[in-house]
Amino acid sequence: MLRQVYILLNDEILYQRNYAKGIDASFFTKMLSKIKKDTFSKN
Repeated sequence: MLRQVYILLNDEILYQRNYAKGIDASFFTKMLSKIKKDTFSKN
């Protein structure tokens, strides 16, 4: 189970806390960008 907290403001990570082994910040940022792109793209 991933136990991570990210607080974002305008695509910038303000706070990050990992309670166990999880994904790193660069992967999270890349993943978030892709999710936002897919979510808001016109299909």
